[in-house]
Amino acid sequence: MTTSAMPDILTNILDEEPIPSEKIVYLQARAKLRLHDLILRRFATAEDGPDQLDQSQIARRLGLSRARISQLLGVPGNWTIESATKLAAAIGGEIDFGWIPFPIPQDRNAADSLAAHVATGQQRRESRLPSSSKKSQDKSILPL
Repeated sequence: MTTSAMPDILTNILDEEPIPSEKIVYLQARAKLRLHDLILRRFATAEDGPDQLDQSQIARRLGLSRARISQLLGVPGNWTIESATKLAAAIGGEIDFGWIPFPIPQDRNAADSLAAHVATGQQRRESRLPSSSKKSQDKSILPL
């Protein structure tokens, strides 16, 4: 999954206690949409696979109507972990979760620096070297 820049609503999310409810609602909606996208991508792959899975097969596997399956796949609505897990199982897999930490900058310059490194995907190797290694320029052994 590709990540994009942090939306403004999440900037400094941990600065307020308790976390404002609109930020929690926003995060819940993002999580639900990501889960919906994952299920839809898996279903599309299964549709094109050797078994050519369709909504009727999912409905039979779960004991639900085809109309209900169409409704579930159309909009995540009130999905729960239970309903998403059932859909995943009927499609032929299970759900795995990842973690996206919020950056906790020490100051604004640190935040800008972090954002620049994340955006470009670059890592400064020389910043990991002890100062003595930088001076010697001995590239045969580099500390981790």
